[in-house]
Amino acid sequence: MTEKLFNPLKLGSVPVTLGAPRYIYERFVPKDAFIHVKDFSSPQKLAEHLLSLDKNVEEYKKYFQWRKHFEVKLVNYPEEHACRACQYIRTKKDYQVFGNLNKWYWDAIKDET
Repeated sequence: MTEKLFNPLKLGSVPVTLGAPRYIYERFVPKDAFIHVKDFSSPQKLAEHLLSLDKNVEEYKKYFQWRKHFEVKLVNYPEEHACRACQYIRTKKDYQVFGNLNKWYWDAIKDET
């Protein structure tokens, strides 16, 4: 999942998703927070649905019900993971340092064979 999903949610629009199956998206966002193209039998049906939402405000509002219970938190993934690494190093004393990560990885692979 990328900013292409989370930014529209944060900004108050309904993302139309394509790619991963719906159940994958539902691991990260509520099922009624987005429109998945595979929910429709054709692009024509999807377009008809989008046009109907434009005319039916109450139906469109259903895509925002999740906001009563959840909030979108945008994450800077590289920064967040770096912070987690720093936190781990500060709290765990059983970590190891490898000067040559590539060598360590390939030596470990050799040991497994």
